[in-house]
Amino acid sequence: MKTVIMQPYFFPYLGYFQLMHAADTFVFLDDVNFIKKGFINRNSILLNGRAHQLSLPVNKISQNKLINEHTIRNDDTSILTTFKHAYARAPYYENVAPLLANLISYKEVNLSYYLAHQLQSICEYLGIKCRFLFSSRLDKDPSVKGQDKIIALCKNLQTSHYINANGGKHLYEPQAFAQANIQLNFINPLMPKYQQYGNTFVNNLSIIDAMMFNSKEELSDLAGQYLIE
Repeated sequence: MKTVIMQPYFFPYLGYFQLMHAADTFVFLDDVNFIKKGFINRNSILLNGRAHQLSLPVNKISQNKLINEHTIRNDDTSILTTFKHAYARAPYYENVAPLLANLISYKEVNLSYYLAHQLQSICEYLGIKCRFLFSSRLDKDPSVKGQDKIIALCKNLQTSHYINANGGKHLYEPQAFAQANIQLNFINPLMPKYQQYGNTFVNNLSIIDAMMFNSKEELSDLAGQYLIE
């Protein structure tokens, strides 16, 4: 079984969904500390030819609290207004806008559950199928941190194969996973370009950008364009 364990992010970029595409089981790592100025509650879209940052309103953000201990305000209609300004002329805006409206207004105040619902719904739109779990609901030693926590979660799930984002190579020691009889690999997203409004491609934007400019069939192809190393 191939397992991926990642913090839930707010409308993350295509590479995040490539991790989901590669997984049999995807675990939302929601019982770790919130990281300010990261991707848990913010991401970027294309507005006026440039990357424009959007933020999800989170109450009393603290790096001393876990992700699943935070709550949100999901009555901020300005996010939908910004989406419309950015993408009203995009070829698939009419297809995507109703989904975005449902996700933004979803009646859940817990940050972890709100983001998980968002991510699972987008996976369904993209045609990605895997099992979803929350690390906070799995049995484990709460004192275990970092790499040891990931290995413990993998053992709990009886997984044979752990896949992580390529940027996390410095966090893990292959020997430690090998000793636990777990194969460790990293995903290398190919991040193909697609047609946006202009001739200059702006990369590393939210998955929303890819959804606005690509059909479901094209998105399914983009989600599978990566290498496992």
